[in-house]
Amino acid sequence: MFNDAVRKGRKPRVDKNLIFEAFVKRKHEIINEQGLISPVSSNVWKVLSEDLNYKLPSNSLYIMFYEDRHEWKSRLIKLLGLEDHVKNLIEVDQCSSSDTELSLESNKDEFIKKLFKINIHFNVFTQIKPTTVTYKDKKSRYRSYDILPSGIWTDTINDIFLKEHKLPCNFIYKRGKVSRDSRNSEHYIWFCAKCKDCGSEMEGWSDTEPK
Repeated sequence: MFNDAVRKGRKPRVDKNLIFEAFVKRKHEIINEQGLISPVSSNVWKVLSEDLNYKLPSNSLYIMFYEDRHEWKSRLIKLLGLEDHVKNLIEVDQCSSSDTELSLESNKDEFIKKLFKINIHFNVFTQIKPTTVTYKDKKSRYRSYDILPSGIWTDTINDIFLKEHKLPCNFIYKRGKVSRDSRNSEHYIWFCAKCKDCGSEMEGWSDTEPK
């Protein structure tokens, strides 16, 4: 089971009121008459980035609006008189079968935690299965640790996660830990990552070792 959590991002590069003004200016391009949000591939997000002097990437603007940071999406829906169509807005599909869980907690005025589920087949897990390494400490004692294979596990997890949930984030994986003794840790595997575009942070974990 993997879990991802997003914590408070870096200092905003653009004032939130200026961002909302840009959304209002192009409200009909962002949300159609049925209350559907233009997909991340739509040109409107690139235009919005241009409107803000490219201080925010188009993907980041989409993520922030989609996740209703500072209630931008809710306010725009109300401004357009589309409250009755809210249920038709795009939602991430969280109904796929899975034995691996990921949660994504996005930063707005209050933290919102989102739980995503993915499935990693056992034959794929064997390619990123932790290996044991031995270190010699300062007291000349030998200690053994389990680590995730460098440069492999990050690509594998990231590819599966983005393929299933299609988030436009560009995650940079910082580190991962493996617990050899479940009595000393809540999770078997733990890792963290951060989107270099929007600053969203992610934590992932597997509670048990796949068999």
